Amino acid sequence: MSFLLQRAALRGLWAMAFCLADASPALCADDKVRPVFDPRLGSAFVGVSGHARKLLEKASCGRVFEEFRDSRSGLPLSARLSESGTSAAEHFSSLRFRDGTGTALCRQANVQAHTTIGGSTVFVCPAQLFALAERDRLAASAILVHETLHTLGLGENPPLPSEITRRIVNECGW
Repeated sequence: MSFLLQRAALRGLWAMAFCLADASPALCADDKVRPVFDPRLGSAFVGVSGHARKLLEKASCGRVFEEFRDSRSGLPLSARLSESGTSAAEHFSSLRFRDGTGTALCRQANVQAHTTIGGSTVFVCPAQLFALAERDRLAASAILVHETLHTLGLGENPPLPSEITRRIVNECGW
């Protein structure tokens, strides 16, 4: 099977798992709802990312995008979403998630994922993220939302990483 056919098959399997795990039927009908992810992340990632997308669809989660600002322009992250004409959940689905095993940051025990400010690729540290997900699915999903904020331009230190994630859990959590 060619690489492109294998990739298409994996996207199809991911879509099926995503739709069975957490997504609404309306989302599953739309091919744009699935982020591109490294198949090595497996089914555990499907569950965590599906939950993260559900958090981003909550109206209360929008407050996070109003509160935090693009470190380059000073505008609220919600303005960045408006400029692109996408919702937070749609932006999340446009990102690429790669296995970050072996990156310097993933070698740190307290790092579950990382990206660059304004980047479109999130590197997932599978051992740390999935261990967290086993203990606290909301916290693991909040980590993916946290990284999504960085892709929109949010810097760090300030605000502290723990403060970013705390605000996400408070505003987007159940």
